[in-house]
Amino acid sequence: MINTTSSTTAAFISSRILGIPFWVMLSALSLILYKEFHVSPFILTFLVALKPVSALFSTYLSSWIYNGKKNLVCSLALINCLRFVPFLGLFWHTSPWTLVFAFGWYMVLSRACAPAWIELFKHNLPQEHRSKILSLGNMLEYLGSTLLPLLLGVVLDIWDQSWQLLFPLTAVFGMLSTIFLFRIPPHLNLLKDNENDPLTRPWRRAFKLIREYPDFRRYLLGFMLGGSGLMILQPALPALFVDHLHLSYTEIMLALAVCKGIGYTLASPLWTRLFNRLNLFTFSAFVTILAVIFPLLIFFANWSLVALYLAYLSYGMMQAGSEMSWHLSALTFSREKESLPFSETNILAVGLRGCVIPLLGGILVVNCSIVVVLLCSFLLCTAGMIVLAKTPSSLANAASE
Repeated sequence: MINTTSSTTAAFISSRILGIPFWVMLSALSLILYKEFHVSPFILTFLVALKPVSALFSTYLSSWIYNGKKNLVCSLALINCLRFVPFLGLFWHTSPWTLVFAFGWYMVLSRACAPAWIELFKHNLPQEHRSKILSLGNMLEYLGSTLLPLLLGVVLDIWDQSWQLLFPLTAVFGMLSTIFLFRIPPHLNLLKDNENDPLTRPWRRAFKLIREYPDFRRYLLGFMLGGSGLMILQPALPALFVDHLHLSYTEIMLALAVCKGIGYTLASPLWTRLFNRLNLFTFSAFVTILAVIFPLLIFFANWSLVALYLAYLSYGMMQAGSEMSWHLSALTFSREKESLPFSETNILAVGLRGCVIPLLGGILVVNCSIVVVLLCSFLLCTAGMIVLAKTPSSLANAASE
């Protein structure tokens, strides 16, 4: 048990640390497209939508991993390598749509890894250690993201087209984390599913869970509203940063990665303690309060960049709690059952949200002012916070049992 626990912990932590340089570059992708290629709002909206929509496709990949006697660790290692492959070719060929495809490919395979990691956590880590290890890994990832972005931002500002070299190099670093995965003892999936229609299987599972678990249904509603508030704002941010605030790569990296990373790092220990003391709904409501603050601070950034940096500081704090809530909710609601169907449903919900909300955000950017988009973001986040905070005690207690 000790060997399994330590090897799983080492693999998860290494995947976070070695992926830091690549994640920093990926966070600047929409800005690279806007500044280097002058792409249209349509392409930016499409890119923003790809992140959540990729969840719809990743659900089938994760379902394939689980159904049949496959070694979960080997499948995870293979996907971990393949997700970086398209970025290795950017040194020789680049175009806006090449970058968009590489991003979509990466997001599909990355989201497919999430349920596998949660299942390994469930079987290889003691219950009291799961939130701590998840928080530690994510905190180290964001801590590393506080200083590296400044260096990469300076490189991007000084050396023209340097991103063509940085993407392949950082992708290689990310692939190195696969070595640590092979130290985890083989683990055969335990989920038995005799259904013959793999196309509709995840959807039927999801609707069944939503019908049978009112607490899970309430959680999904609050999570969907809060996430929609943040997502609707994303298509407007590149134009806000470049055309309105006239920020350099270094200034953008300072906000998007450094301030967000500091916020994530500072908040992670607090969220870890609160997660073990509060029920999931109360915990998530506190997290969503920070999402409500974010669009307000973005609005005030028109008068002071300090507000922008505070906005991403609060965003990082929010994201630390949100990721913990989202990843561990499957374990909370599944109780002693398999967690995969709950993880799949979470991913499908994110994908459905991504089919609509970024498109709506793009339409608002083109036809209305950024202030309208900020207002919609604020109202949606507030609605999500209220849904979670006002959860009946009977549902909240049922999820905690």
